[in-house]
Amino acid sequence: MKEKKNKMEIASDQVLIPGIDNYCNRWCERCLFASRCANYRLRKEVIDYTATEKDDFSGGALPGPNLTLFELINQEESFWQFMDLMMKEDDSYMEISKLKGCECPDDVVDFEDVMDHELCRKAVYCYDLMIDWSIRSGKYQCAFLGGNSGDENDNGLEADPIIVNALEVIEWNKSLLLSKVFRAMSAEDSEHLYAVERDANGSMKVAMLAIDDLFDAWCDLLLEIPEAENEIFDILHYLSLLKEEINAKFPLASCFVRPGFDEGME
Repeated sequence: MKEKKNKMEIASDQVLIPGIDNYCNRWCERCLFASRCANYRLRKEVIDYTATEKDDFSGGALPGPNLTLFELINQEESFWQFMDLMMKEDDSYMEISKLKGCECPDDVVDFEDVMDHELCRKAVYCYDLMIDWSIRSGKYQCAFLGGNSGDENDNGLEADPIIVNALEVIEWNKSLLLSKVFRAMSAEDSEHLYAVERDANGSMKVAMLAIDDLFDAWCDLLLEIPEAENEIFDILHYLSLLKEEINAKFPLASCFVRPGFDEGME
């Protein structure tokens, strides 16, 4: 029987970069440092161990490591069971539990209090714009997408890989942006305002990087689907405003050094 390693055994590996998972975008499949991340190694151990023990999450298939984001979401029940298990291993559980309507420990900042912050409301507005576009964009997705990149769409044409990638980036980063802004604002009042290496700055740096990725992805969609330019321009406009306001309120966030990603770049 295969034994599952614990956190301390994985963390003792000298190849790992300490704290790299604290300020990343959690998209392990696209991370160049995944093999040096304790959090990723722990998740992989859980997947390998669970597969070996034939534990299928009460009947739901365990999401495989090579599935695309869209494939995972199509396996909705097993996907969320898997994510619940993974998020409880780190502070992402704290960040989005309130968004999912789950109960949190008493020391977690109240969701309604955080929503009083103007930045949080504007982040939610950007998120809602992107959600609304996704709901209304069925005609575009039917025209340009198959099940995955390389599949055929309803017109018998190969799915456009640029659009597939852009939508995956948007799907991933829109929630990341929201959770990191909420995290930063929940910590903002309890930290020294002028300390560069404070958690709020780190979270806001990740939020701004998410905005950059979202901006690029929406620009890719604009080039591929020019008939959607009015809606896309609105989204780009409000993402730009949000980033400007983050920079104004957190001027030191861009100077935050994320372990592994920014070290040696100061």
